[in-house]
Amino acid sequence: MWTASSPNSCRSPPASALNISVCPLTEAAGRFTVILYNPLGRRVSWPIGLPVTGASCAVPAPQGQPVPSEVVPVSNFTRRLREGGGSAVWELLFQASAPPLGFSTFTVLSRGDPRAHPARTPVLSQPREIQNEHLRVLFDPLTGHLKEIQNLDKSILLPVFQNFYWYNASVGNDESPQASGAYIFRPNSSEPIPVSSSKRVSTHLVKNALVQEVHQNFSSWCSQVVRLHAGQPYVELEWTVGPIPVA
Repeated sequence: MWTASSPNSCRSPPASALNISVCPLTEAAGRFTVILYNPLGRRVSWPIGLPVTGASCAVPAPQGQPVPSEVVPVSNFTRRLREGGGSAVWELLFQASAPPLGFSTFTVLSRGDPRAHPARTPVLSQPREIQNEHLRVLFDPLTGHLKEIQNLDKSILLPVFQNFYWYNASVGNDESPQASGAYIFRPNSSEPIPVSSSKRVSTHLVKNALVQEVHQNFSSWCSQVVRLHAGQPYVELEWTVGPIPVA
């Protein structure tokens, strides 16, 4: 992806911080262009997320017609990981497609006040499910954990349980002085320890016309977003871990 703040100035933003929603160009520019290149021999369609400072954005398509888009708040966990490396409090979402071995161009216009405080999209605590045309994802109302994924196209029900665990590192024993380290995984027990000390994780639902997200908070350093885009035949699980307390 390339962005340009003007027709005569084009440069690629640094990619090292995209996993924490940091892009200096999209955060600072009131207007920029995104070029989506497709190296495959078939058309692709993919949800795009860009950090922006404006609370409202417009995305004209290559032919000029508006592309459906939404602006949602960047999660508190993502903002904490930046450690001052980014200023965007919003994320622009839109669905983009590109032809085989070709590219599509999208212009983003920021129309919101960058000083506006990010009011959270209406949310529902302890959500029970998210659903689109293809899938229904159910959550346990008592624990907040994933409970079941239903394939609506094929009428398949898949029981699911998912959690986060960690192992306590070994410092060596009488059998071997080898301690667990950077290149040696040696726990002092075969039983993993749950990240959350409680059986119940706090959750909330963020929902709009393009995406449904269930945010799960397992601890002060571990969280997850279970995401379902409109028309998408699969579920995204985006987890954030760290900084891990090692003291």
